Amino acid sequence: MSINPINLSHEERKFLIEESYSNARNQINPFLLCVRTDKNNMQGKYSVNLVDLRRLFNSNGWRQHKLRSGHVGFTHLITGVKVGFSNHGNNNVDPGVVDTVFEKLQRHVNILGNEIFEYKRKNWSFLPKIEDIERNWISYISKV
Repeated sequence: MSINPINLSHEERKFLIEESYSNARNQINPFLLCVRTDKNNMQGKYSVNLVDLRRLFNSNGWRQHKLRSGHVGFTHLITGVKVGFSNHGNNNVDPGVVDTVFEKLQRHVNILGNEIFEYKRKNWSFLPKIEDIERNWISYISKV
């Protein structure tokens, strides 16, 4: 579940928005592009290391929580998207898990881009005005 932006100060909202933009643009979107490219090549296997997967969630926009033994989950504070996976070792992640994480992160990016940032064109090349994003965030929360 996402947090209600009304309960945060303007500075806290701005910080979460900027963190979410940076995380999506610099970490999540390249991951999605890499996996999507592999899918298009029909290789069926993804070379994604667990350490690299965990790194996608090293942002203040994600709240970590424990799931069943050896698993970790993350919930994004703006979109409310939840992602969970096995947190064992530093080896390559199972392709099925990569697919699941891919689908959830794609949903997260779609919510940020379409509902919160309201990109019409030039997606992810700029951060819209914070005041507009705050208004969109409040509107999004009221619909969910």
